[in-house]
Amino acid sequence: RLTMPEHLVTYPAGTLAKLIDQDKWKVNTPLRTETSPPPESGGIEKARQLFGENFLGEEAIHTFEEKCKLKGISVKFEIPTEFQYGESDLELAKQDEEEGKERMLVLRPEWMTVKVKRSLRREEEVRQPVNIINLRNLFKKGAGGNVSFDNNPFGDGPVFWKLDWYNEQDFAKEQIKGGYSMPTKDVLPDSWNKTWDLQTDLLGDGERRREANEAVWDLLLTYAVTGQKLLTQKADWTNSQTSG
Repeated sequence: RLTMPEHLVTYPAGTLAKLIDQDKWKVNTPLRTETSPPPESGGIEKARQLFGENFLGEEAIHTFEEKCKLKGISVKFEIPTEFQYGESDLELAKQDEEEGKERMLVLRPEWMTVKVKRSLRREEEVRQPVNIINLRNLFKKGAGGNVSFDNNPFGDGPVFWKLDWYNEQDFAKEQIKGGYSMPTKDVLPDSWNKTWDLQTDLLGDGERRREANEAVWDLLLTYAVTGQKLLTQKADWTNSQTSG
């Protein structure tokens, strides 16, 4: 099976906060799945050439780890090894830029190992699924009412805002599916101020919106490697839904 490019779609500015308050936030992007011949040899090298800084593969994940280490954060991701794209897929994705759809090629890991302090003198390595809660907790500071998530190894300010409404939400604890994917860096053209159904009409056949954990990882890895904070003024209305 071939995982094809993803797109971003948005929700009107100012509406996201209202949805959160009403506990109706559906926190989104597209994916195409179809039969494809085996990738041509050299696909990953072709990807590096075509995507440049937008290629976020194994080296990018190691950069994330090293920057965390310098900040006293011990994390090691398990790197998926399969690269499912052939050169023709990559060139087709790059052609989307002519339609205003600049893409990234992002490697998403399913598992990570972190060091957890059990006492003043003892630390323990713990294997954890890569999900929103566990990613957020990498940057945790303080305890009790003084908790924040601004132990930032990539820049200034908090990595995650101090919000707890999603702590027990299923989407926040759902493990990301590992492997490469090609989301767009920005929202889909002409997707602003449209309903869910109208935004869905902008997606190609067989494409889907991103899950919340995918969007969080993609944005976080981009920030870690390039210093860019994507979608700071826009909301990615993902396919994930609140539970309960």
